[in-house]
Amino acid sequence: FILGMGLHTLDMIGWAGVDATDYLQRHREAVHLIRGLWRGEVMEYDGEVFQWGPECYLRFKPLRLDIPIYLSAFGEDFLRLSGEIGDGSLPMITPPASARQMVAPIREGLSARTDPANDYVVSGCGWLSLSMEKAAASEVMKNLAAYFGPYLEDHALRTIGLRAADFAPLRELVDAGRMEEARERVTPDMLRLGIAGTPAEVIDQIHELADAGVNEVNLGGPLGPDPAEAIRLMGEEVIPAFR
Repeated sequence: FILGMGLHTLDMIGWAGVDATDYLQRHREAVHLIRGLWRGEVMEYDGEVFQWGPECYLRFKPLRLDIPIYLSAFGEDFLRLSGEIGDGSLPMITPPASARQMVAPIREGLSARTDPANDYVVSGCGWLSLSMEKAAASEVMKNLAAYFGPYLEDHALRTIGLRAADFAPLRELVDAGRMEEARERVTPDMLRLGIAGTPAEVIDQIHELADAGVNEVNLGGPLGPDPAEAIRLMGEEVIPAFR
């Protein structure tokens, strides 16, 4: 079991009425408190974010005292913090070309640690569309690009020649409920936000992520034009290439 915690953008958490502007300090304190609880300590605490009384301790012994904590982070400061205090990091690699930019601050955080982190894992999170037909794989990536593209970081987008402003017209269409029109405005460069293509092409792109310093990948939707086929291709052709 691995505990993942964090966020990849401030915009969406605001939809739920949550003020997360203190996210750096909030995560620093939360990781400290959680680890103390697992160790069986009384976590009386007076922090900038959390104020806990002497009643804050576990009433049972955990099965494990050393559960890894991976921080889902964005922006250089948060990525750096994930390297400094986490057991792993879950950066978005959208686009995959931005992976080196995501890894660099994580490594800076690792260098600032006072404890060894020999088993630290950079677990990149990205979008996958897998099919035997590249065009079909790219086509279904349009929905994600149109909907989520406006929330991606400008410095990451610049690695594929785009800017956040390029997605502004798409966001207006999506907000107006005109998703199909937004989808048709997606450019070929915008399709590079995810990993799309045939098994051989997907394998090549994952190798590039490894070269950039990513230790493992978490690949989510849309999976492909036929999700069942995409899962089969992943199991039969892609995963065996890395064993």
